[in-house]
Amino acid sequence: MSLLDRQRNVLEEYDTLDFQVSERIRRNPNLTDGSSKKRPRKEEIMQQHEMCLMAERMTKQAETFDESDPSKTKLEIESMKDLEFTFADLHSKIKDTMSECSGIQFVEDINGSYAMYSSATNYSERGGKVKVQRKEILSKTCAPYLDIEFLFSPTELWGTILDLYPFYRQKHCENDERSYVFYLESLVTSKQLDMHQASAILSYIVDFWKRSHPLMNVDKKLIEVRGEVNPSSSDGQIWCGPCNKWFKESIYYNHLDGKKHKRAAKHTTDIKKPNRTDGEIITWILENPLKKEFEATKRAAAQPQTDRERLLEVSRLEGEDSDYTDVDSDNDDNDSDDDTNLLANLPTDANERPIPHWLYKLQGLNKSFHCEICGNAAYQGKITFERHFTQSKHQYGLKCLGVREDQVIFFNSITSIKEAQNLLLNLQQKQKDKYFEEEVEDSEGNVMSKSDYDELKQQGLL
Repeated sequence: MSLLDRQRNVLEEYDTLDFQVSERIRRNPNLTDGSSKKRPRKEEIMQQHEMCLMAERMTKQAETFDESDPSKTKLEIESMKDLEFTFADLHSKIKDTMSECSGIQFVEDINGSYAMYSSATNYSERGGKVKVQRKEILSKTCAPYLDIEFLFSPTELWGTILDLYPFYRQKHCENDERSYVFYLESLVTSKQLDMHQASAILSYIVDFWKRSHPLMNVDKKLIEVRGEVNPSSSDGQIWCGPCNKWFKESIYYNHLDGKKHKRAAKHTTDIKKPNRTDGEIITWILENPLKKEFEATKRAAAQPQTDRERLLEVSRLEGEDSDYTDVDSDNDDNDSDDDTNLLANLPTDANERPIPHWLYKLQGLNKSFHCEICGNAAYQGKITFERHFTQSKHQYGLKCLGVREDQVIFFNSITSIKEAQNLLLNLQQKQKDKYFEEEVEDSEGNVMSKSDYDELKQQGLL
């Protein structure tokens, strides 16, 4: 492959990535700050991490292009000039290209592999539109590199709540919610944290910050906040060397004309700005970029949720993964099927009555169980599945396999035909062994097996 072809491939992928990132932002303008109320949190965090991967790929492709030698590119362009317009060199290059590409199976276009929902495995036609499940929103190229399900712990609720309880347990033995709330407050009010624990807490908070805000340059912000560079653009505070104090940006410039600052400046020369401690950085992070998540953490600690409330919250953040959405739709109102008949779209219980979605999942009705004896029939929910063993359809299937009515009780919970046949053979063998092992006594007191007794009786010898 020539140098120009390689450069073209690099620029084509860069342009495709730029277009696909723009498409995602156009579809959801609030994606960059994660403040959308129309889309589930899980869907947004998936797309944010996907966009982060795309941005890294764009940076790599830009560096690859910049590393190209301009002189070699110029020489290749010069070699392609045909001043006599004989096209001999062009025909030669076409033949070389055809011979190189002989037998090569070309894959789909790069734009399609980076498109939203291209990782979907099942497409359906509904209302003249192509629809896929919402959970398959990632592109085919990025999906293998994003294991979103294990990105956050269940306690972190897809990056909306900080899980600081393990650090609290290291310092406190009592299991008291009010004490945990007080501990959370101390993280921003007290600078006297243990050095080792402060380092561990900071490490977790920074990791959570990166996972919950993947589009933010966290490392750059930390460098500014630590005081290694002027942090006026990051947290609104500027260090004043002569006064040996941090000032808010709105106050800093006004205090420069004050007598106290001028007097201190006369007696001070070249004072370096100090780096902030881990405790101060923790306070700044929890009061600025993670303020919303920290407030939610304190609320959750002060008012623990019931199982039902927590399940409802998880369902709200995750959305309905089984919902179908239009691949080409830009409108949130078209992301699900026609909702004109809301009652028809509600899940139903074992008696076919509509129930709330949280109760539907709590009862396990979102899971199906199959029975091979019933002709591979599927039963929705554990309760319906257990109930079907006593119904006529399952018992008729056992009868077809040769199971007698008095033997049905032994076949409870068996759904495989092979298992049922093996059990039936064992039962028949045990019945046969029992028949030969049973002993009886004739009228004269002779003891013999039941099989011998029946045989002698049939011959009239008894």
